[in-house]
Amino acid sequence: MVAQTSLICERQSRLHFAFGEIVGDMNTFTVTDFRTRKTTKHYPKNEGGGHGGGDQGLIRTFVEAVRTKQQVHLGTNVSEVLRSHLTVFAAETSRLEGRVIDCVAFEKEAKERVAAS
Repeated sequence: MVAQTSLICERQSRLHFAFGEIVGDMNTFTVTDFRTRKTTKHYPKNEGGGHGGGDQGLIRTFVEAVRTKQQVHLGTNVSEVLRSHLTVFAAETSRLEGRVIDCVAFEKEAKERVAAS
């Protein structure tokens, strides 16, 4: 997903492999086998909600993790989630301010702001 394009906030995927590729846009995925030159189109189920139905999947997985008391269902932990979000916020700060962001310092400053509030 890329901002600042004519396709703002529209997800596109382009995966290239030795023997084929997958190209998609959340509504249609085209799989091409370079060896056979065969192309097939796939239409994923859109369960509604945000992120092409992905939000629903996240909620289902979270409920299952809580119900079974097994964080392993989530495939991540809170520290990883927070760090990935801080990276996005650092990137946006970089874009807005036109400067390189030190992610370690950015995380430290964010924690200090939270502790002070």
